[in-house]
Amino acid sequence: MKIDADTHRDTGTAFEIKGFPTLKWFPKGVNSVEGVEDYQGGRNLADLAAFVREKTSIAPRIKSQKSNVVTLTTKNFHDICVVAKIDADQEKDIGTEFEISGFPTLKFFGAGESEPVAYEGGRTEQAFVDYLNKHCGTHRLVGGGLAPVAGRLQKMDELAIKFIKDTSARAQIHAEAVEAAKEIGTRYANYYAKIMEKVIANGEGFLATEKARLAKIASSDDVATSKLDDFNIRKNILAVFDKNATPIA
Repeated sequence: MKIDADTHRDTGTAFEIKGFPTLKWFPKGVNSVEGVEDYQGGRNLADLAAFVREKTSIAPRIKSQKSNVVTLTTKNFHDICVVAKIDADQEKDIGTEFEISGFPTLKFFGAGESEPVAYEGGRTEQAFVDYLNKHCGTHRLVGGGLAPVAGRLQKMDELAIKFIKDTSARAQIHAEAVEAAKEIGTRYANYYAKIMEKVIANGEGFLATEKARLAKIASSDDVATSKLDDFNIRKNILAVFDKNATPIA
């Protein structure tokens, strides 16, 4: 069972919960502070499973999940800038350098910044994602997906909507998009112009066909994360080719 000690402060105080997450073992029949044991083991699945097995004589079935969080050590800590974790009990020099006194401690290192900012937001996945999106300029969703605005460009959005609305000026608008894409200089800016080229050559039916193709690929279990992001950004851009679409701010 779990409890949010921020919301239920009386319970948190009664059981001396000072950090998050705090793990405690309640022996059978115990529902008060007396007899409750603080969990002092490691925070990995193997250690937690061993603790449960020791206390209950039952071997828990725990399926490990793939994580994209990088594990840091003292040797690589200052060279890597991603979402990562480090065991400050093992890497004591880092723990001392950044004054880590509780677990887990969350700190944000901005690009090019040597001094971290202590994370003081909520401890939900949504709160973490919102915080990283704000400070990293990303458009992630809970679970790792991309928001519908990811990869889109305001200038190219405006041209895409104009392209769909004004059928008589599509060649001219396509030429404008090609020039705008050159100025912006990114692959996704070029993708807007490429879509226009395909529509001029094959008709608006191309849009539906391409959306279906990308959706089928993106739903496959065999697609690498990096490729999945690319397909989803392309889907986002295709969605702008609609008379009722609105350019991003």
